Amino acid sequence: MSTFESNIVPIEKLAASIEELVDKDVALSYFKSLFDKHEQKWRKNLKADYWRTSLVRKLLQVHERIKFTEFLESEIAQKFETRLYYPQLITYLRLTCFDQLGQPVKWVYLGDWLKSKKKKKEREEIIQNIQFTTPLEFTQKIEQEYQKIYGIKNAFVNFIRNVITNSSRDELFNTIKIRTSNESSQTLRGRQVLERDKVNYLYKIRNDFTHNTYNTDKFVRTDNIRKDDWDFRERIFEGDEVLWISTHKNFQKVLKQTVLIGLSERIKNNYGM
Repeated sequence: MSTFESNIVPIEKLAASIEELVDKDVALSYFKSLFDKHEQKWRKNLKADYWRTSLVRKLLQVHERIKFTEFLESEIAQKFETRLYYPQLITYLRLTCFDQLGQPVKWVYLGDWLKSKKKKKEREEIIQNIQFTTPLEFTQKIEQEYQKIYGIKNAFVNFIRNVITNSSRDELFNTIKIRTSNESSQTLRGRQVLERDKVNYLYKIRNDFTHNTYNTDKFVRTDNIRKDDWDFRERIFEGDEVLWISTHKNFQKVLKQTVLIGLSERIKNNYGM
């Protein structure tokens, strides 16, 4: 049995999730080609763990992550704890799919990149252009150059800027409202809100959950009583500026749809082929 055949169930589930975006036969043909490439590489060295770093694993497990968030949503109304804790986890899991789908095809860890023979030319071109006065400065600059190519934030931004469609990007941004003036004091006007403010805020949500044990997702009510369609999340202080940030009631739904669109765009553009 081929690796494609042994993974046909998760492949068909993914194809079903995006069938309104990509024809099923196109999706199956794409995964068949990817699995054939993976299997050829694997059979040359059966002891190597190619599955862990393979593109097909990443795409299938991004979809599994989305299905997991759907399961969490189906259980969210069960008790107080699920209504309190599940929203933040769902948001985080969906946002991590952004950087996974925005990464270069040949993504590598920094430690592997520094030793990789395949990345030698790329690495040496970077080293030749680095100007430094101390070993510490050299270390900092080479890490910065690695981040420009393979860093999580760059991948996250690349997904929003270059992977998803323009209309899906607009829909995503439309679920985030940022004010730089206080509604109770209309004479206090702040700077213009830019698209990068919304990109940065999405990345902030992801990182706050990971690194700061901080989240601003709201407790899920079971009575469906809402004052309006927007949920205030937090204030962010930027020097003399203050950003008031809210998200639309459809924020979670749009995050999921954005990931599915990202998957479909990768397939349609023959990502990794």
